Amino acid sequence: SRRQFGLVVRQQLLKIGFSSSAITRARERGELAPYLPNVWRVTAAPRCWEQRPLGAVLWAGEGTVTSHITSAFLHELLPRAAAEVEITTTRWPTKRSGIVIHHSSLESTDTVNIRGIPCTSAYRTLIDLSATQPLFVVESALDTAIRLERVTIDRLRDYGEAASSRSVKGSALFKRLLSVRGDEEALSESEAESRFCRLMRRGRLPIGQRQASRPGTRCGRLDFHY
Repeated sequence: SRRQFGLVVRQQLLKIGFSSSAITRARERGELAPYLPNVWRVTAAPRCWEQRPLGAVLWAGEGTVTSHITSAFLHELLPRAAAEVEITTTRWPTKRSGIVIHHSSLESTDTVNIRGIPCTSAYRTLIDLSATQPLFVVESALDTAIRLERVTIDRLRDYGEAASSRSVKGSALFKRLLSVRGDEEALSESEAESRFCRLMRRGRLPIGQRQASRPGTRCGRLDFHY
């Protein structure tokens, strides 16, 4: 349960020697608490945010990963906020409040594991956000991914082309966003810089020279110089 943030599925309990009656007794003693159908929470373990995405994955079953906005939170591309947990799976679990289910076949390059939680890669996550989130959210996540070096511009372009050939939802918008960004976008060192670039692009205004030396000084530089 330590590896799963205090969560365990019924099949795991049975595999280590629990019987159905033993599970019932553990629940009556308050040692186990129902979390989702077929998923139990070890009450001695502290509650944490990670239980939400991992619990949804364990509930939906094999081949399921967290995706979209939830995966963006795990990759730290967006600040965590109160939102439904989003998962992608090839299975068809019963709809459940608080969990958004997306159906898609994912390739091995589309998925990663973050702190024991299966999720879509940063590249796939950005494309999924392009299909479901407002433009400013997608732009913010994209800029953060580049700034934190979670992705590279060249790999983004290649991945966008591959996703488009597979007709992945969001790939068309994603390619348009990349087309207005030059290689200099990787020079941003803060969200403030990335936001300034986004504002300039929307207004079709020049961005200026990036990371320019300060005229008349021996050290220091300007984020943007005109």
